[in-house]
Amino acid sequence: MAKQINENPWIKMWISPRETISAIVKRDPKYRFFWLSALYGLTLMFNIAQSFSLAERFSMVGVLLIAAVLSVFVGMIGISIGSLLVFWVGRWIGGKSSYDNIRAAVAWSNVTNVVNVFVWAILLGVFGNEVFLSGFSQKVFIGYESAVVFLVFLVQAVVAVWSFLILVKGISEVQGFSSWKALLNIVIPFVMVVIGLWFLGWLFFGLQGTVQ
Repeated sequence: MAKQINENPWIKMWISPRETISAIVKRDPKYRFFWLSALYGLTLMFNIAQSFSLAERFSMVGVLLIAAVLSVFVGMIGISIGSLLVFWVGRWIGGKSSYDNIRAAVAWSNVTNVVNVFVWAILLGVFGNEVFLSGFSQKVFIGYESAVVFLVFLVQAVVAVWSFLILVKGISEVQGFSSWKALLNIVIPFVMVVIGLWFLGWLFFGLQGTVQ
């Protein structure tokens, strides 16, 4: 199995996530963590750039440079925090995996971001810096632009589902859980984060409204 990982971990994870993550954690849970963090961080930075309309303040080259410089750091932080939450919740429900192994499973679920990087490249090639405007997805597209956007959104949806399935299978393998219990191990931290963000938003805007 080690030989197979050396040859093609990026493809094998798509089709055999359980076997692949098992071999990876036996070899080295930190295997390719840097590059997986960079992939995740780059796509996350692109989404942030779009949400905050960075195209209004920076050129396309500027946005790309910012995303590239911060991608590894942002990716490592995001994966590490998410893995820590899964690790804690997993312990509550009987998980036996180490934090490093869980982080490996979370990191490798982002192997699908290889496709997302190409998708962003297509969007940038067709629309340029306009992609990094918050209103881009609400824009009315016509002609070939409409077809490009439809296909891009379709590919992103499929990739997101596939990534989630890889994550479930990976957590199931390292934790020794069934797929359903692994799903629970993932959903609980997600719900906790959503509730926490909602509470912070309510607290911030509630206090702001009181002050006014």
